[in-house]
Amino acid sequence: MQAFAETPELEILFIMAGNAEKFQNLKKHPEATVLVDTRDIGKVEAFDITRAWIQGLASEVAKGGPEWDRLKGIFLQKNPFEEPFFKNDGLRMIRIKPQRVSYAKGLGDGFKAEF
Repeated sequence: MQAFAETPELEILFIMAGNAEKFQNLKKHPEATVLVDTRDIGKVEAFDITRAWIQGLASEVAKGGPEWDRLKGIFLQKNPFEEPFFKNDGLRMIRIKPQRVSYAKGLGDGFKAEF
């Protein structure tokens, strides 16, 4: 589990330490799948959960400059409790640009899209 944010273009943003294994792995293997679901509030035993899979390419957001600042603002708007981490020089931000999205609600409603 990890805090994340999403841009209006459905890009997914994560922050993590530059020396974290997951960061190093994404740098070497940028193909990523992100799963977001509501199992914490859904009825898991009845498969009544909403879930989305987002497959895309991960890239590091360069520190400093207007793009970093814009995405930092989006991230902190959703996750204000993460503010102290931005004081760490080793902090990195990853953006996953979606290529495929799959969404399902319970056993019925859903859709798939490719970008």
